[in-house]
Amino acid sequence: MVTIPGTTGKVKGTPGAEGKFECEVLMKSNELALFLIELAAEVDSRGMVELSREGWTLGTTPSEPLKIEVQQKNIPGKMELQVQIKLKESP
Repeated sequence: MVTIPGTTGKVKGTPGAEGKFECEVLMKSNELALFLIELAAEVDSRGMVELSREGWTLGTTPSEPLKIEVQQKNIPGKMELQVQIKLKESP
């Protein structure tokens, strides 16, 4: 199980409930780096991937192929690189 560090930002929905749940978390670069290392180890184990944060735990057993989506906003003064990891039980 990987614990998500940092400070909770915007939250939409209820974790574990039917429908969509989203939680934005703000963290320092060293917290993010450690989180990604721990998440990578959990994914590499090829079993259940669980994330926990402040009273909730969510998990799935992902099937290959795994998927990432990369987006870039190239607006002067507002540069952004977004990497989204998708772990689905049935791709």
